[in-house]
Amino acid sequence: MKFDVDYLNLDQQLTQPKYFNYSDVKDRLVKVAFDIVKFRESDAIDGLWQIQQTNDGEIIVATYEDEVVKQASATIDWEARANATGNSVTVFYKGEPVTKFATVQYGIPAEDAHLVCKYVPEKLASNVDFRKKMLNELSNDDRLELLKKFPELND
Repeated sequence: MKFDVDYLNLDQQLTQPKYFNYSDVKDRLVKVAFDIVKFRESDAIDGLWQIQQTNDGEIIVATYEDEVVKQASATIDWEARANATGNSVTVFYKGEPVTKFATVQYGIPAEDAHLVCKYVPEKLASNVDFRKKMLNELSNDDRLELLKKFPELND
């Protein structure tokens, strides 16, 4: 019985996002940006996870579905640079500064700022929700000015 396959629900089971209870794995995670984390032992982009709130508590959900494959060959217009001490990160779009944030604001240790600079541009380029979340943190005037200059971000 344990080797029986339910073909009617197989597609649904295979496409269900992989997740873990946050409390079970939080000591093995490193915060990359905003609500995105990765396991300490993973360097690959497919190791990115998003913290989500559910009725049963916080979980982390895999974020590396088809979007990573689609983005792999595309040009990334996003860039992130940490300052010399790793206390802040500036995010750029097509060479224009978009926002600057303190790493401590998101619980990111200064020594992990390089991880933010590595993963945030790829995530901004491939994940519309992540990009909208970052843009919504801008002031109204700054967001409108950015969207006027780069209307493609208005998706």
